[in-house]
Amino acid sequence: LNENAEVSRGDTLRVRTFWDRPGLTVSADLSRLDSEFASPDTLTDELDGGYLLEYPVSHTNSRSPGTKEVTITASTPFLSVVESAFVTLREGRASSDQVLYIDRNWFDPMAGEVVTFSAESDATVIHVEIYNLAGRLVRTLDGEGLVTWDGNSAEQRAVASGIYFIRAKADEVEEIRKVAVLRGGQR
Repeated sequence: LNENAEVSRGDTLRVRTFWDRPGLTVSADLSRLDSEFASPDTLTDELDGGYLLEYPVSHTNSRSPGTKEVTITASTPFLSVVESAFVTLREGRASSDQVLYIDRNWFDPMAGEVVTFSAESDATVIHVEIYNLAGRLVRTLDGEGLVTWDGNSAEQRAVASGIYFIRAKADEVEEIRKVAVLRGGQR
């Protein structure tokens, strides 16, 4: 069932499962493995009764290391079958050349969502500047290893829905990203 039984934060988990027919509705529950789990990014029907799940484990996953159960459900309109697999979540993060991670490109602060900026090392200093479309600095954030933006300005006022530019620095790496603030479920 499982192609790589060990993952770290930032790794891609690959689970291949085989059923006796193509065209099933197949879903996965990885919430015990990843605190940020919403739904798999890619679940591919391989048209031979095989299904491949590829899921990037979030860099900000707060689950403790250890063996975790993941479940795969295959359904027809009349029947559902659940399979389990066990995956070991290793301590630390995946090894990569990437130093800085940003966990999303849109969020709804009214729903309690935040944007998380994290570094490869918990000791890495992160500096984040948030600008509106007019180029005005809205907020600056600094921290070690992890910082979050809650959608408020430096004056702790809620920013308007819209697009914001993020300038994030960690070590010698600088990234510029866009983030959409969508207040009140304006998706």
